[in-house]
Amino acid sequence: MEAEEADAIILNLQNAPVIDSSGAIALRNIKLLLEENGQKLYLAGVKEKQCSFLKKLGIICDGEEELFSKKILDVIEHVKTEAI
Repeated sequence: MEAEEADAIILNLQNAPVIDSSGAIALRNIKLLLEENGQKLYLAGVKEKQCSFLKKLGIICDGEEELFSKKILDVIEHVKTEAI
């Protein structure tokens, strides 16, 4: 499946020890690009400190912290049930 055919894209950040400002800007740009195409960006494995940083930048919205801090399989299951 090509990215333009997907309704959602999930990025697993579980093994990302740090997200710096350039990484956060890249995530924001990816999110905006996907939204322009009617797609949604989901994150998985985001650490608590990273969540608050990404929330301040508008990459994570209110209420998404709990979902995005979960493991990739939990986020995949959420996306599947949301699509039904």
